[in-house]
Amino acid sequence: MALCSSTTTSTLPQFKPTSSTPSLSLSNSLFLQSNHTSTAHRFFTSHKLSTPPSRQFSLLQPQSPRFSTVFAASASSAAVADVQDKLPADILVTEMKEPNSRVRLSVEVPPAVCEDCYKRIIKEFMKMAKVPGFRPGKEVPENILVGHVGRKNIRQATVESILDRTLPHAMSSVSGRALKDSVRIATKFSDMEETYSSQNLVRYDVIVDLAPEVRWIAQDGYKNLKVVVEIDSEIDAHKASEQELRRRHKLLGSMRIVTDRGLQVGDVAVLDISATTIDQDESNIKKIPSAESKGFNFDTEDGDKVLPGFLDSVIGIQRGETKSFPLVFPESWRQENLRGVHAQFTVECKELFYRDLPELDDSLADKLLPECTTLKQVKESLLQQFLELELTAKDQATDNAILDQLRKMVEIEIPQSLFEEQGRQLYGAKLLQVQANMKLNEQQLASLSSPRAVKEYLEDQREDIEGIIRQNLAVGDIFKREDLQFSTEELVKEVENSIAEFKRQNQDYDEERVKEQRIWDEVGESDEERDKMLFQIDQECLDVYKRKVDHAAKSRAELLQTLADANVELTSLLSALGEKTFTGIPEKTSGTIKKQLEAIAPALEQLWKQKDERIKEFFNIVKAKEESLSRKDILDKVEKWMSACEEESWLEDYNRDENRYNASRGAHLNLKRAEKARVLVNKIPALVDTLVTKTRAWEEDRGITFSYDGVPLLAMLDEYAMLRHDREEEKRRMRDQKKFQEQVNPEPEVFGSKPTPSPGRSSLGAKKVVGPRANGGGANGTPIKRLSLNQNGSRSINKDGKRDNNTRPIAPVNYVAMSKEDDASPISGTEPLPASP
Repeated sequence: MALCSSTTTSTLPQFKPTSSTPSLSLSNSLFLQSNHTSTAHRFFTSHKLSTPPSRQFSLLQPQSPRFSTVFAASASSAAVADVQDKLPADILVTEMKEPNSRVRLSVEVPPAVCEDCYKRIIKEFMKMAKVPGFRPGKEVPENILVGHVGRKNIRQATVESILDRTLPHAMSSVSGRALKDSVRIATKFSDMEETYSSQNLVRYDVIVDLAPEVRWIAQDGYKNLKVVVEIDSEIDAHKASEQELRRRHKLLGSMRIVTDRGLQVGDVAVLDISATTIDQDESNIKKIPSAESKGFNFDTEDGDKVLPGFLDSVIGIQRGETKSFPLVFPESWRQENLRGVHAQFTVECKELFYRDLPELDDSLADKLLPECTTLKQVKESLLQQFLELELTAKDQATDNAILDQLRKMVEIEIPQSLFEEQGRQLYGAKLLQVQANMKLNEQQLASLSSPRAVKEYLEDQREDIEGIIRQNLAVGDIFKREDLQFSTEELVKEVENSIAEFKRQNQDYDEERVKEQRIWDEVGESDEERDKMLFQIDQECLDVYKRKVDHAAKSRAELLQTLADANVELTSLLSALGEKTFTGIPEKTSGTIKKQLEAIAPALEQLWKQKDERIKEFFNIVKAKEESLSRKDILDKVEKWMSACEEESWLEDYNRDENRYNASRGAHLNLKRAEKARVLVNKIPALVDTLVTKTRAWEEDRGITFSYDGVPLLAMLDEYAMLRHDREEEKRRMRDQKKFQEQVNPEPEVFGSKPTPSPGRSSLGAKKVVGPRANGGGANGTPIKRLSLNQNGSRSINKDGKRDNNTRPIAPVNYVAMSKEDDASPISGTEPLPASP
């Protein structure tokens, strides 16, 4: 907090400048080496070298000349990793040097590149846009696509594509020198869009910060550098060792509550402190946030570390009492904005304690410092330690003086982006320091973290920030020039000694922490910086812990939600499966959430299996329905074909009946049926062809054979076609035979001379009367819709769809076999003899 003159909690001495001025020469660069290698993981300080981790640049890159340069950049000339897209034409880039290590690149993109980007955007929109009337991904006419997407949207997307493709090419001239995250397009997007719309080209300016060039006022002047170091004579190792002994003695005592008196020197008080400025005009009174604190632990023995007069003002305050008193910040106060400020402090005492300390004698030696048996040994050991620290502090003061002198020997144009980043790091470190020393509420923290507060800090501390950057870059340049390397021999030796000491005392230790401590000691890191680092680590650990707690709470909520979902799913599964009761479901669940989940998991798993089986059954049913629907058209045509075959069979029998034209009862019905049957029989070939086509298409679509009554339908159709062909051949042969018989018996018959057949001949040539057939093919019978396997020989096919080679076509009923003698006889045995005259 602001009323403390020192923010460190350690007892290491902080040396300040004094009148003593020893002359030191920079004969070696060991201190530079240690400083340089330790700065990658800590903040910048006013006396330490550090390189921002987010900046990756070379300190000795060749710099561009101080006049504007015009060059053409293409995909072949851009030697950077980002340049992968080749441009159809070169872009024109003009480079202009600006102050503070900044370069302005004026880029002109020719129409060829703009047109190529436009075509790419059109293709991209064509893939993504859903234009009514066009399938996604299909080619859409450009005018329709532009009207659907919007000409302005396409123009904006084209300009963005131009920037994305040409910027890496434009940056090729400053690759390796540009600071990361410092590239900024200075031209407004609307101006680029307007230029593209009117001239079909794009112009834009890019501002980029370059790695600053280190120019030494005196070349190699750092090699013979001499500095004067001022050491504070008031703080020495003897006083620091006494303070450390007192601190260790306090740790051995206990704190007891004061009940009957006020605050005295030696007590510890818990105070709530607030402060405001003093002004006659009440409207000008302001709070001093850095001087406010809640629950501040104030040790009266450290009164010299707080604002002068503060201890005297609070002496005598009792628990629960509030005091208000004015104080003036001295001119030497470390916060410049508070120097000379008159402030009104209000202090409330929350708690009051006194220390009950044991007597300081040899009996406490081992507790004060391990392996010591007497109080004298403790004092000598502590004094020896602080003598070494005093020497280290002198070395650090020397290092600080050399660094301060180095920054005065260089001229550097500091980029604005580097300045802002360095300043923000310093401001963040100070904010962490304030937060560590006092409890800031959210409002105070938000006020101190606002952009306005950061900007004011950057402006107020510009000189100091630029000085830090100069000294860091100067030391980095020395490392490049002298090719310095970090030596780890001493570091390893110190770590080994420390580990041996821990082992000798049987103490637990962390080797990484030992190395870290030795590195800090080697670098000369101040206690203040260590405290900042540790506080930052604590904050990070706290953040991790909070995230873990949040994650655990989230996991608990997810588990509860999972349990609730499991119960709901269990109920829904029972309802869906129609199970009113189910064995395996626990009636009451208790224990942890995971145990409750484990209790109902087996029942859920079994119900899921039943659900899957039920789904498979439904799927098979749906599949069977779909297959049945797909077979319906073919089966309907099969039924028509079967019916036509029945009619064909009946028609053949009818045609063989010689009495079909007799005026018998029902003869006219048979005539009508025969007429319809002839029409239907003539359609059979087309029907068979349609069946074959549809069946083959069905089988190709599903990859299985279409079966009818367990017999492949295509085999049935092929067999029918062969039998039909055989019948046609038989009919043709019969016609030829009849013609032959007519030729061998050419005598014409006299009209009316044909005798009436004799009873015996009539009995031989009599045909069976048309009547009901056993297979339903009679004149008045109803045709059966299915054919038997051997009807008309059309079912002589086995289950595998193969023809039975032993089955021969059956001859028609009216077929008459002729012997060889009949063929030679001029008179057929079946023809009637002519009557005698």
